[in-house]
Amino acid sequence: MSNYADVRRRRQAKPEPRSLSGRGLAALLVAFAILAAAWGTVFYFYSNQQVNPDRPAPTDPAGVSALIEPMEFRAIDDKMVANLQLTPGPELLDAAGALKEDTTVTVNTSVSRQAFAFEKGKVMQTQEVTLSVIGNIQDYPNDTYAGSMTVAAQTLTRSADGKLVATEIPVALGVVSSIDGWDTTITTPDAPALTAQADISTQRSGFIYWFAWAILALITVLPILGLAVAWLFITNRRVSYLEYLGWFIGLVLALPFLRRVLPGDPPLGCRIDVTVFFWCLVGAMVGMVLAVLAWYLQSRQRLLNRQYSESEDTGIDVVNEPSKDRLNTNG
Repeated sequence: MSNYADVRRRRQAKPEPRSLSGRGLAALLVAFAILAAAWGTVFYFYSNQQVNPDRPAPTDPAGVSALIEPMEFRAIDDKMVANLQLTPGPELLDAAGALKEDTTVTVNTSVSRQAFAFEKGKVMQTQEVTLSVIGNIQDYPNDTYAGSMTVAAQTLTRSADGKLVATEIPVALGVVSSIDGWDTTITTPDAPALTAQADISTQRSGFIYWFAWAILALITVLPILGLAVAWLFITNRRVSYLEYLGWFIGLVLALPFLRRVLPGDPPLGCRIDVTVFFWCLVGAMVGMVLAVLAWYLQSRQRLLNRQYSESEDTGIDVVNEPSKDRLNTNG
């Protein structure tokens, strides 16, 4: 073991090309196994993300069937866009398959109302609706959202005296499809109702959740490494060269990029920014400042030592002669 430690120290002091050893091959195989396991785990979460099961709408010959098809969810403004696939019952249609009477379908949420009118003799078509599903994106990636919607329908006819008469008709709700990246649950009633209500809840899927935390872990580790290297420089345990400063600049520039590629693109100012990202960015910048300061102090001392050495060789006295001591290596 001692011989191996000596060999490793010599190689660290003077790196050079060499063939891959058995120990190195084993380390590569272990790293590959860990990477494969991580990839398999992410793929499993992606392939088995919770999908809202399709639930066909119960039929009513005298009513309207409405299938809710979620298309997109915008967490930034608590909006879910969905298609409402409307199908009138056979008692509402004439022999040509068109509506017998003028028909309206109304969708209500906690903050909005959307009404769709279909004329007599026309075909009822799929409509796009915007639903309010409210949560707090500041809690990313642990944010959850919930909301509800009601759907009502009525036919419009004229009485003998010419007055417009509205007659409520049953509505049956169903669900089809879901949104990638979100675990969405939409609960619909088991039977048609004059005012049918659907309850909606959604949260980020497992693979989005774990990827977000993995990227946040990297954002945390990188500035810690930068501060550790800067500490070695500023305490004169390592020599700080000007070329190393490019690495610190790259680190400071990489952190905002990593923050930008977080899945789901959370807005700046979330809780993760206050508790993690802003502090990591400050740490990276402090590390860069310390590295620059260490380079300045070490390069200055090297120049002073060189100046003193040259003065000794030429026999010329130097005013305010600097110390001949080498850089302090004890911290």
